[in-house]
Amino acid sequence: MSRLIVLTAPVWVFFALVSGCGDGKVPLGEPGEEAVKGGPQQEEKAEPKEEGKVRDEDQPETEGNEKRARKKVFVREGAERIDLDKEKVFLLPVVAYGFASIGINETEFSAGLTAGNIMAFRSTGISLVPLKPLFESSGLGGMARELAYGAYHCIDAHGSFELATDPCGKGIEKVPASLAKLVVLIEEKMSLYFEPRHLYALYIWGYGPGPTAGTVRCRVIGTIYDVQEDLVHSCVHYARTITRDTALPEAARIPENAFKLLMKEVARRK
Repeated sequence: MSRLIVLTAPVWVFFALVSGCGDGKVPLGEPGEEAVKGGPQQEEKAEPKEEGKVRDEDQPETEGNEKRARKKVFVREGAERIDLDKEKVFLLPVVAYGFASIGINETEFSAGLTAGNIMAFRSTGISLVPLKPLFESSGLGGMARELAYGAYHCIDAHGSFELATDPCGKGIEKVPASLAKLVVLIEEKMSLYFEPRHLYALYIWGYGPGPTAGTVRCRVIGTIYDVQEDLVHSCVHYARTITRDTALPEAARIPENAFKLLMKEVARRK
């Protein structure tokens, strides 16, 4: 039986972001604003945006339009089904980037997202927040961002679930080695009765101004990585708009929505 490890953000700080290759000049984790391109196992195709028309994914995530927002869910062919009733998921801090421009405190927003992520996984989740200082001092503090961004880029741009072979020169090919070091730290500092296998990263990236003042367009990317096989297990992406005045109250809903979209597809695996 495989074991699942999810990467999420701090829990004790309760209130405490991808694109194709292009010319290869876009740094890892900070992609330029581009149209999201189709990839393998695409759940829904993005419709061209008409001038002056706001698409559903550009609206705040309400009960109605969150179901219509552009989304993609990818699951690797041959990946084992993850049983959340039996597996344990380790959660690293959720990363939020690109929201300071509209007055959102990114530290508080990230912490709220982390707490929401932990609540989404409930008893399955084991928070790695206590190890955050160790990860940061070891140069691994940005792994949630790098893993989520790298996985979606490789799948959507190249149709590959293997990060080590990314040809774009963005540093994504180095992510698996960094993840291996991170797992070693987890094993050294936590008394585990099983061998770590799956890592989960959640990255919320604000990439441009929203349709109205005080809003920002963002992409939500969640990735499960199989460290034993050195392959991405599954990945979810969807777009939405964050509003300054409701960012913190919505922080719990964003990870829950990403979790449901991803696990709905993963659950179909036998």
